[in-house]
Amino acid sequence: MAQEVAAALAQSLAPDEGARTTATEQLMAWEIQPGFLTALLEIFGLSEEGQAYTEDTELRFLAVVKFKSCVSRFWRKSAENAVSEEEKASVRFQLMQLVAEQDDRIAMQVAAVLGEIGRLDVPRNWPELIPALSEGLKSENPIVAHRCLMYLYYTAKRLVSKRLRIMREMFAQIAVQVNPFIFSLLQTLFQQMLSAASDGVEDGFLPLLEHCRLCLKCVRQFVAFGHSELDEVGHNLLTFLIDNWPNVASLLAQFEGNPAEPNDNDVTQAMGKLTRMWFKTLRDVLNNHTFAVLPHLQASVGLVMEQLMSPPEVSAQYQEDIRMRCYLIIRNILMCSRYTGKQPETRQDDPTITALRDEAGQLMAEIFSSDNIRLFFNMMVEKDLSANTAHLGALMEDASFVPEEAGSAFIQDIWNTTASTYKELLARFPMEVGGLTHELVRSWLIHGTSTHAVAAMICLARGAFVLYDFVNFDELLPSLYQFSSSLAPDSVHDQYARAVLLDCLGCWIPIQYPLEQRDFLYQILQDATSSQSVLYVRMAAIECTRKALNDTDFSLEQFKPYSVGIFSNVAEALAESDCPDLMVRLMDAMEALVGFLEEEAIRFIPILNQVLPQMWESANETGHNLLQAKIITLLARVIDVTNTSQGLEAVALPVLSLGLDTESPASVYLLDTSVRLWHSVLQTSQGLQAELVGLFDFLPPLLDRGDSILDSGMAVLMSYVLLASDSLLVPPSISAVVQSIIKLLDAVPRTGLRRFLDLVDTTLLLTSVEHSLELLPMLQAFLQALLKIEDNDSAYITGYLVVLARVLVSHPALFDALAASCADTLNLYEFFITTVPQQYDRTTRPLSKKLACMALLRATELPSCQQHVAEHIGEVVDVFINGIHQFHTRRGEQVEVDILVLEADDDESWKHDPHAFPEAIRKKTVALQDPVQTKSLQQTVSATFAVLLQDSTFTELLGQLDDALQEQLQAVLS
Repeated sequence: MAQEVAAALAQSLAPDEGARTTATEQLMAWEIQPGFLTALLEIFGLSEEGQAYTEDTELRFLAVVKFKSCVSRFWRKSAENAVSEEEKASVRFQLMQLVAEQDDRIAMQVAAVLGEIGRLDVPRNWPELIPALSEGLKSENPIVAHRCLMYLYYTAKRLVSKRLRIMREMFAQIAVQVNPFIFSLLQTLFQQMLSAASDGVEDGFLPLLEHCRLCLKCVRQFVAFGHSELDEVGHNLLTFLIDNWPNVASLLAQFEGNPAEPNDNDVTQAMGKLTRMWFKTLRDVLNNHTFAVLPHLQASVGLVMEQLMSPPEVSAQYQEDIRMRCYLIIRNILMCSRYTGKQPETRQDDPTITALRDEAGQLMAEIFSSDNIRLFFNMMVEKDLSANTAHLGALMEDASFVPEEAGSAFIQDIWNTTASTYKELLARFPMEVGGLTHELVRSWLIHGTSTHAVAAMICLARGAFVLYDFVNFDELLPSLYQFSSSLAPDSVHDQYARAVLLDCLGCWIPIQYPLEQRDFLYQILQDATSSQSVLYVRMAAIECTRKALNDTDFSLEQFKPYSVGIFSNVAEALAESDCPDLMVRLMDAMEALVGFLEEEAIRFIPILNQVLPQMWESANETGHNLLQAKIITLLARVIDVTNTSQGLEAVALPVLSLGLDTESPASVYLLDTSVRLWHSVLQTSQGLQAELVGLFDFLPPLLDRGDSILDSGMAVLMSYVLLASDSLLVPPSISAVVQSIIKLLDAVPRTGLRRFLDLVDTTLLLTSVEHSLELLPMLQAFLQALLKIEDNDSAYITGYLVVLARVLVSHPALFDALAASCADTLNLYEFFITTVPQQYDRTTRPLSKKLACMALLRATELPSCQQHVAEHIGEVVDVFINGIHQFHTRRGEQVEVDILVLEADDDESWKHDPHAFPEAIRKKTVALQDPVQTKSLQQTVSATFAVLLQDSTFTELLGQLDDALQEQLQAVLS
């Protein structure tokens, strides 16, 4: 099989596409066959003598990559087509032969494979892996020793990722066995490296350096993450790291040469990686063994402070990196809750832990004494936060400095790390650091240089909540405004300073920012969002604007004069941008402005008409679905809050043509937001345009998609019926409405039943008598559904009965046609007259109850129903009595006015109210056509009975009622 697999692997890279496809499909078919991993191992593996089975290195590399992919998918026991235990055992044995692998790329892949298998099988199913690799470290063959160390590191790295307690305990047991030799190896390699460097040996130094760094990475995994408690090796490691750091710094300076013109060769880069790993190891051991490292804490902080105060004589790049890692160590120590010396409120520690907490608290008090805090504060703020203008300018000109996030994240690397360390120092020692900050801020903002002011504002921003007790921000605002007015728009440093200022102001808005000063703030934001500012300043201004809008003291009237200017600036930035992700963030900001200004956002519509068509075209060209979705969401938001789509149809309708097309690939991402926009346009439209008529064709395919779109589909169909009944509820369009309702009938959930019934009721109300017979298929479907419903499902029974009641009230001829269509199987008149009284008390909506009463009243007038009415006259009269009593009772007292009747309004100015919601006007207009909401039930029943009582037959029929029922009827009729 190995030869066939090798041939397929070779063909998978063939120039011919057909050959590549055939080979790839064949390999995928073999993946699940037993023996495939063994075949791959025969291609890239080594014999027991260390010889490769093939000299084709590229083929071996392809085989090992494929092998790694299969291991990740099929090695677990729970995996589908999992590798058999017999093949696993064979694979493990053959993998151990690869410790002599010569090719670095293949060895790296084998290391990843061993890490993956080791995580699943070590130590239970592969207990010999770690001992074998540890033994291989002693090999006199440098290749074998290096490969074993690499494989051991990758295995340990994957084992560390296990989080179950029992697994971590197993790894700790492994670490206890491995640590002594690996740490001894690290010491030996480091001494050899120092000796080689002092002797000026260049040949072979780089491999020795890489081997030493790999050993340090391995020690870091086992000591920092492997031990639950720090043992002797861990203590020795900390001592080794602290004592030998000067040697590492000296080596870096030696190989780098002149710091002003450093050598950027492979050795220098490797030394830079070693320095980073040195501090990472120190930081991780300190983090993960908080109490155990207390004897080394003072020395560790001393080392870090020494590097900050007197950095090694290396290039600025490495100095900055070392300082950043020193700040990370200090920050983590400050953040450690165990070093507070305080008992947690949530639990009671045992005496040993309490004693350690006390010891840690005393030690922290010695390390961070008042003098040391002042020294550290001054060094941190003056040396690192107060950077020189030239350095800042170099950062600004670098494209990589452009922030990925708005607001405070524009400070990168050392600046960001230093600022976050300051924040933790302030949180840990608020009295000392707060007082120092107060002195510094007042001095630097008023008398300091521009760079001093920047550092002061960074401190104000990062420590805003804590500094509230120490800094009177109201007194500082005039200085901040003066500083803002002094910034030149064409200065690189001043642009950076403006971004820091905006971040500072934004951080203080929710804490302490007087309303009388907000006008100055809004003017600064309007200027900062303009095209005169660079991109990251504009984004910082947008973030600050968002904070101002979210503030509890926000005043719309105060912000209104600046809103159009800021929105226009954001839109201008959107038009200038060619980055889709940035466009999305800018539209998020525009949506937030629209949401807060609500109806006032109508002033933004001309701006959107200028910007969004270009954005939509760009999004279509790039196929950026998130950007397309954001445009649709923004349009819907504007229409929703302003209650109008006027002026936006030219943008919205082309957008909907793509988003609603279920056959378009983009609909997967755009459909939900497009339906929401569609509904918003229909609700707020003043009339039915030709484009909106064309969009109706998209509705039936949407309804076929099932539950996920039904609710939105019903809302859209209702809006169409309300907006365009004159053109939609006539042939041939009415057939599409009927078919849509029938589709909904088969799938409508209980949660959407009420909306669905309202849709059907509105359709029946607005359909003219002339075209009412076009609705017959819909009613036949309703009747069939009603007859299939179980008796205990009252919501559907009463709901569908109300539909029949509406037909009888508004379209008696249609009711007759429905009765004729089912005459062979059901007497619809009898069914209706007997079922409505039975279900009347189970009907919950007052309008539905009154509609049922009026339908029964209409039935008493129809010759086709009179026989059935006579048979059930008691139940029918009882419905009338209950209805009249219910709808002529307010707060327990009888009233003459029907409480469901809309009050007469001779003034119809509400139909033309520009502030009213257009669809609400249409719904009210429909309601005024509904007899249920325009006629008094008592008066209607009285008038109908007055006519019926002229017939002696009906009089005799009422005389058969019992005395109590007759008395109640007389009472309600009078």
